[in-house]
Amino acid sequence: MENLMTAGVGKLLTVSVAAYNVEKYLDEALRSCVVANMDALEVIIVDDGSEDKTSEVAREFVNRYPGTFVLIKKENGGYGSTFNASLKVARGKYFRYLDGDDWFDAGELEAYLAILSRNDSDVVYSPYVRVYESDGSSELIRDLRVDGEGVYYLSDLKIHRPLAACSLAYRTLYLREISFHMTEQCFYTDLEFCYIPFAFANSIYVSDCPLYRYRIGRNGQSISVEGIRSHYKDILKVRMRMLSEFFPDGGIHPDIVPVSYIRDSMVKEIIATYSYLLLVGSDASKQDALKFNRQLKGFSGLYRESSIASKKVRLLRLSRFSLFGWLSSRELRKK
Repeated sequence: MENLMTAGVGKLLTVSVAAYNVEKYLDEALRSCVVANMDALEVIIVDDGSEDKTSEVAREFVNRYPGTFVLIKKENGGYGSTFNASLKVARGKYFRYLDGDDWFDAGELEAYLAILSRNDSDVVYSPYVRVYESDGSSELIRDLRVDGEGVYYLSDLKIHRPLAACSLAYRTLYLREISFHMTEQCFYTDLEFCYIPFAFANSIYVSDCPLYRYRIGRNGQSISVEGIRSHYKDILKVRMRMLSEFFPDGGIHPDIVPVSYIRDSMVKEIIATYSYLLLVGSDASKQDALKFNRQLKGFSGLYRESSIASKKVRLLRLSRFSLFGWLSSRELRKK
């Protein structure tokens, strides 16, 4: 761990940068964190056991901006471990992440800090921009459909599209109060960051500041077909954790998560999980789909709702998964 105790306390925002073999992209990511008001910002770069020059790139920023940039070097523990390491030492009022191969819009970051400075909500949401590697095109994504900027509550929200973790910042003390941690040695844990703290938040501030630039199409990304095939068991692990968090005892006590937004979101995630398993299309993934289906029967309401919401899920269940291969071929053709 390097330069952990830097001068000054009481930062406005801590940015956790997960950095594993991203020397090609990290300079752009860290440069996007350089703003006029550096005293408001803490950027914790967690080198998760990289084998390239990731740490050397990070050290340049630590040396140049010692009051803002911090480098933590550790053995490889997966994405969740970088988050947990950062949260443990974070000094910012708010906490969010930046992947080492993505970046912020530096101009929007100034506006974003101003939004945080006048906020006390548990969550601050902002739209983000997908940037496609194939042709350089971009797309503005708004996960929440609301009537303008301002403070909202879970009960105000209706499903529009699934949340993206890169849209969210949480109040740091709130994350600590609920003892939130991300699963380590596991892929796809950004979904935990999306929904678990979000589900129990008292208030959500929705901004119109498109801060995050999310790179789509980089080789080796976990969201690629190859990545899903290699790590799909982690998709199952993360989904089951969330279901257990939100619906203990199979949802017999629905008041634990009283809002429809989280329930509807989990139905969509269940349907997506079947799609991922079909995309893998192997005998092993079919067996895991059968196991997942058996586990879901313990969440009877969600099991029923996912059948109602998805023809694909209904076909799998009605055919006792004999249509798995045919549906898998259809899923692959979509890609």
